[in-house]
Amino acid sequence: MQPDNKIYVWQNNQDRREKLVDGILVKDYDRRQQDDPNYTGPERRSGENRRVARDAKTILLVTDNPDDERVALDAFQKNNIVNELVVARDGAEALDYLSGSGIYADCDRCIVPHVILLDLNLQKIDSLEVLKNLHEDERTNLIPVVAFTSTEDRRDLTDCYRLGVNSFIRKPANPVQLAEIIGQLDRYWLALNESPPPEKEFRNKPIRVLIAEDSEDDVLLLVRQLKKDGYNPAYHQVDTAEAMSKALDKEAWDVILCDNSMPGFSPFDALGITSEKRLNVPFIIVTGAIAYEDAVVMMDAGAHDYILKNDLAELAPAIDRAWGKVKNLKE
Repeated sequence: MQPDNKIYVWQNNQDRREKLVDGILVKDYDRRQQDDPNYTGPERRSGENRRVARDAKTILLVTDNPDDERVALDAFQKNNIVNELVVARDGAEALDYLSGSGIYADCDRCIVPHVILLDLNLQKIDSLEVLKNLHEDERTNLIPVVAFTSTEDRRDLTDCYRLGVNSFIRKPANPVQLAEIIGQLDRYWLALNESPPPEKEFRNKPIRVLIAEDSEDDVLLLVRQLKKDGYNPAYHQVDTAEAMSKALDKEAWDVILCDNSMPGFSPFDALGITSEKRLNVPFIIVTGAIAYEDAVVMMDAGAHDYILKNDLAELAPAIDRAWGKVKNLKE
């Protein structure tokens, strides 16, 4: 019996999107036999039984040309490339995958690809616009990008390198030659090249944040830090007890961040409001400076944690700790 050596390929066209979310097998490209000395067992792209670390590296292929997609996938098969392959059939889908939005909004975590293979002849969103988005986002600007094109316009070459492309390849008309090129890309980008590891797991996790703060600049710093830590924050700023009470009545929040030095509106006022409404929401004090004794008093009053404004790298760990405390109380 033929061994079950399969690759899960994420297919994003309309009739397969539900299968994408559920992680359903849609293609079978790996034909290796068990007697291959380099084979160590069935490959299942649901995340189980990965062969080696190299196989865990994800490849994002962005092309809206069905023929180019088929040729590329055939080339992967011929070169025995068993890495997880995400196929985005236009630039919009590629950006949705990388940002965890659109059809990927329900994903708990979107895997950062190890390398992006980008067709420059995209229709829905121009490939240069895709590159601009990648280049300007600190979460994606270090991902190696290999650009493919069939045109001879050298302006493409200049524009692509200016926007961070790492390699630029003219697509050969002969599919056999394309298979050879993809095999070389595999050996270099997946085996030889050492890419910078992401500092943090890319989750792009939605988070609803109520920020009690009278400084808009400090609010923007907090939001920027949340994005840096992989969150996709929806936030609202309040600086009075009345505004906070209305915000808590209007919608649910995942976390409350409260400044320690607002004129006429103290953290104790904010804690009192959440207590009156019987809301068990993680409450974190954000302060420029605080004495240990004062921090203890605030924690006794109901705050879950506190961080310093000059050390916002502690924001995400503080949120995780606060969520843990809230979860334990509920259990």
